[in-house]
Amino acid sequence: MYSKLNRFEQIVFDICSATLVLFYAWAAVVQPMATQYHRGVYVIITYALVFLLYQSKTLVGRIIDYVLILLSIASVGYWVVMFEVINYRTGAETPMDAAFAIVGVLIGIELARRVVGNVFVIMGIVFLGYGVYGYMAPDLISHAGAPFTELCVSIFYKSDGVFGIMASVLATYVILFVLFGAFLENPAPRNFSLIGPWLRWGIASVGLARYPSLPPACSDRFPAAPSLIRFPRACSPFP
Repeated sequence: MYSKLNRFEQIVFDICSATLVLFYAWAAVVQPMATQYHRGVYVIITYALVFLLYQSKTLVGRIIDYVLILLSIASVGYWVVMFEVINYRTGAETPMDAAFAIVGVLIGIELARRVVGNVFVIMGIVFLGYGVYGYMAPDLISHAGAPFTELCVSIFYKSDGVFGIMASVLATYVILFVLFGAFLENPAPRNFSLIGPWLRWGIASVGLARYPSLPPACSDRFPAAPSLIRFPRACSPFP
């Protein structure tokens, strides 16, 4: 997918990916970020990367992709900037709050369609319809129903919605495991992880042959040690 991007899109993709890595590495190691930044940055960059990778086939469709990226940034960015205000006026959202929520929910459905397929879109439409027209359902599963705008506000802004526990888990734990796995896919880090124990004991690898002069006390510690340049003092074969 990455190879199909043009040069400009590849640069944007690389910048977004590097920002994601640096931001969450800093948040995990140095200083945790506020809730709106911790979850919002993850959602914004994820939305942008998905629309970059899962491209439309036509030129018009590609233009729509860029429009969706801008709308994603606008809707999620609105939640980030207005985070405290929206929380203070919970239950009394303004028409602008509702408009950004509707845009965010619809973009989320389109995003899932591109990644997962039409099944998710059908399920999403069914459950949105159930949320709006729940009073028409059988008595066993019926409810009062809610206007579409109110439903989108609840899905987009509330703690169990788009920015709820799933976004928190993804931004806090999953992203770190993904980054670590991507790091180990590179041959150089993988080789480094193999010689790490030897380096820890002061051993520098220059080959793969067993060094015959290891003292018995160290043979169990380095059973297949490569050729050695220097040893820990207790295990040095030299006087």
